[in-house]
Parts: sequence; C-alpha cells; structure tokens
Amino acid sequence: MKLISIITPCFNEEENIQECIERLRKVFEENLPNYKYEHIFTDNASTDNTMNLLRDEAKKDSRIKVLRNSKNIGAFKSMFSALSFTKGEIILVQLPADLQDPPEIIPQMLEIMEEKDSKIVFGVRKNRNENFLTSFFRNTFYSLINKFSGLGLPNGTGEFCLITTEISEIILNSNDKDPFLRTMIKQTGFKAEFVEFNWQKRVRGKSKVNFFKNFDIAINAFTSVSKRPTRFLTILGLTISLISLIYGTVSLILALVNPSTAEPGIPTLIVFLFFFSGIQFLVLGILGEYIFSIYRHVRPEIKHSITEEINF
Repeated sequence: MKLISIITPCFNEEENIQECIERLRKVFEENLPNYKYEHIFTDNASTDNTMNLLRDEAKKDSRIKVLRNSKNIGAFKSMFSALSFTKGEIILVQLPADLQDPPEIIPQMLEIMEEKDSKIVFGVRKNRNENFLTSFFRNTFYSLINKFSGLGLPNGTGEFCLITTEISEIILNSNDKDPFLRTMIKQTGFKAEFVEFNWQKRVRGKSKVNFFKNFDIAINAFTSVSKRPTRFLTILGLTISLISLIYGTVSLILALVNPSTAEPGIPTLIVFLFFFSGIQFLVLGILGEYIFSIYRHVRPEIKHSITEEINF
C-alpha cells in the first residue's frame, strides 16, 4: 500500500481542525482503502486552542502528526519546512485547514496521477465565491505571471496538488528562503496534469491572508520566477529615451526653420516631467524588489525552530 503524506499549515484554526481531520479520514476509509496516509499539521505558533486540539487528536490517531514552529513563518515556508518530514511516496503539498480546497477531490487527483503516470497533479480552483475586485486582481496576477515566466499555470492553480518524492527532493534542494511552491513545482519541468474543482467558501473562522499579504506573495512570485520584468523596463526605458530624442530634435528643427511657431512649451514639459518621474519610480521599485530578494538570500537570517514534534 502506498503512503500519502498530507500537509496542513495552520494558524489559529481551532474552529476547523476537527472537521479537517474527520473529512480526510472519511475520504480514505470510503474511497481510498488501498492507500495509507499521514496527516502532518504544521502549526505557526497558534495563540488559540489549535495546538491542544492537535495534541488530543494525535494521541487518538498516530497518523496525525504535528510540527509546531517557534514563530509564525507563514504558510509557504511552513509547507516547505514540512516537506522534509514527509515519508510518503506521494505528497499533497497543502490541504487547507479551512477546507476551501476539499479533500474529496484527492481520489480523482490520485486516479489521474496513476493513469497518466504523472509526477505532478494540480488542483485548479473554479467558481470562486469572491468579490469582483479580488477576482480582477487574481486574474491579473495569473495573466502576468504566465506572461513573464512562461509556466502556463491555469488561473486558480495553487498548492493543493499532488507531487512525488522526486519532485519534493528537487524543491528542497533549492534551499529557497522565500518559496512560492506552485511555481517551483512547475519549474521542475515535469509534465503536470490539472483537475478542476469548485472552490468552497470558508464556513468558520476568518482568513489570515488579506489584500496586502496577497500583494506581498504576488511580488515574491514575480521576482522568483522571471527576470523579464527588468528586461521589459530596460526596453521601455530605451524606447522612451528614443521617442524623447526624436521629439526634441523635431522641435529644435521646427524652431530654427520657423521661429514664429516656437512656443514656450510649459504644458508639454510638465507632462513629460511627471511621466518620466513615474517611470523612474516604477523602475526603481522593481529593481528594489529584485535587490531585496538577493539581500534576503545572501544575508544570514535567524531561522525558526521546531519546538514540538508529535508522532514522528
């Protein structure tokens, strides 16, 4: 029987832990009797009753394993760290504690992985119940990330995906300090399969990820997968410089040929001043993101530690 490792990052999810455990257990008992599983919870120093619940559940079922981080390192680093603790031949990188990615999709994903002998099967979220603005930014993110990286990730692809241990080892060997796992998995180059499912609305509790956190994640994704934004800005800068040179030359020639047509041009200068100032700030901002990304990887950091391990 193959062992499947399932990772659930959590932070203050006391309202959802019980159902998450029970629904996953039910899926394996009813639909996957030929598979074994281990359910690894990686807790980001929760301040509510999450850890006590996990300790109790781990006493009842040895398949439930718990890692407690010394501080909140975020979901991505938490999942990345937990990968090194997995024992399964197949790994579900993220089963969210709030069950917005439902565990009932796992059998379908496993079936496709076995049938097509694939090393990667992504779940693709469809029919999201979210407001227009959030949907617009999400669609824009996927369009840009695909344009800049060429990875071809469908809109709605996330860390709810199955990978083999071979993929996990490649990712862990990267030693990335700010892992964006969905793009890292796709960057391994192995053919990926995709399974669409209906994204579920969170029933209990409140999401810990807000707009600013999502924006930070998006910036990290861009700087980690492609150098094309800086290339684009280089080309844009050269193009604007060339247009400005042509405009200035034509204006000078017209002024020399017919001085009476020459105007002070104050409005034009103001427009160009603001335009170029905006371009400069944009360029500096993007270059700053890349420089800060290098800084994060070069500068020694105070690493988190695992303060508690249960059932390992």
